[in-house]
Amino acid sequence: MTEMLRQHSLLIAAILIAGGMIVFATSQGELAERVFLTAQAALAEGTGWLLILIMNAVLVFVVYLAVSPYAKRRLGGPDARPEYSRLDWFGMLFAAGMGIGLLFYSVAEPLQHYTAFLPYMEDELITARASMEMTFLHWGLHPWAIYALVGLSLAFFHFNRSERLSFEAPLRELAGPARALRLGWIVNLAAVIGTVFGVSTSLGLGATQASAGVGELFGVPVSFTLQFGIIGLVCAAATVSVLAGVGGGIRRFSVLNLMLAFALMMFVLIAGESLFVLKAFGELIGAYINDILILATWNETFSGTNWQAEWTIFYWSWWISWSPFVGMFIARVSYGRTIREYILVSYPQKIGH
Repeated sequence: MTEMLRQHSLLIAAILIAGGMIVFATSQGELAERVFLTAQAALAEGTGWLLILIMNAVLVFVVYLAVSPYAKRRLGGPDARPEYSRLDWFGMLFAAGMGIGLLFYSVAEPLQHYTAFLPYMEDELITARASMEMTFLHWGLHPWAIYALVGLSLAFFHFNRSERLSFEAPLRELAGPARALRLGWIVNLAAVIGTVFGVSTSLGLGATQASAGVGELFGVPVSFTLQFGIIGLVCAAATVSVLAGVGGGIRRFSVLNLMLAFALMMFVLIAGESLFVLKAFGELIGAYINDILILATWNETFSGTNWQAEWTIFYWSWWISWSPFVGMFIARVSYGRTIREYILVSYPQKIGH
């Protein structure tokens, strides 16, 4: 009964907070925009360095897990075997980690970086390379390290310790049973709110981008009605997928999504400048790996600019807000995988963004 009350109180608190934010944003649009932008700027200025430190620490720890003696441990125990085939599993990881970014930011972000960097760097070739390296940073190893760590901690305690799929079990090991109940409630609430805001951000940006594409292709005026309709279609597809279950709808939609993404990639490769793309891909992977220490620790300390607040810090905050949702999902579908397999298979699909 006590556990049921805790779950109900968590649901009510999440609804009140999210609902209050929605009412505030819709009824006081201009004021809400000023408040949110001011809060974002203040948090980026005061805690941006901490986010950068956390992301780097998580990446180092996850890489250590992949090569450590723990890497051979299997989620679910020594005799556990994967629930899904490698293709199905990879497709679900791909779908969970990519989102709208595959179709939009992989093209739009380097172009925006190029426009912003060119006045300072002047050399067009150096600017183009720096723009791609920064895009690789934002969509490369660091964000997936957050997803991998959250999902791995949830999966280990759920499959190997028979705990509920929640954040209380890991906290119990750190803070003890009594304190874990209180901290777990707060962390679970933060996870729900973070997921709501993360989904809202993705849906809002995705609907804006999709409506602009529809308007450009079919001559339809971009309007709130069109954007609302796109959001409705996305939500309807997601609802059908969820109702069909992980092994049914979600798995099939994920594999279809993977196949369509692969087809799009091959079309771009074949129809475009194939040789240039192949040469640039290898060169930029090397540049990203070579410069990752500088890119990942840059804090704008001596530049006196606020570019990071609008890009890197925004991304790190976005990935962290998404990590409870994505981490819980990939934990659910990773039964039977070793820790090394879980980490190494996850990384390439994110780099390929």
